[in-house]
Amino acid sequence: MSDMRIDRLIVRAPGLSESQGRQLALRIVAQLAEAGGMPAAGDIPTLEVGAAAARPVDVPDLVERIVDEALRQLRRSI
Repeated sequence: MSDMRIDRLIVRAPGLSESQGRQLALRIVAQLAEAGGMPAAGDIPTLEVGAAAARPVDVPDLVERIVDEALRQLRRSI
């Protein structure tokens, strides 16, 4: 398993409170850490992932879609 370091994670989630946004970010980071088998992507300065949330927000689904897209981009970048 490759090590991964996230220096900064910015979550823009209109409609969520600051606390809810923080929880969303923590879930994203936790799921990325659990992904395992990360490619050795090296230094990727910026990764931008967008995902529209359904109303009401289904946080587990949103986290899964964000993480899937981030991993897809990481794998494509190497």
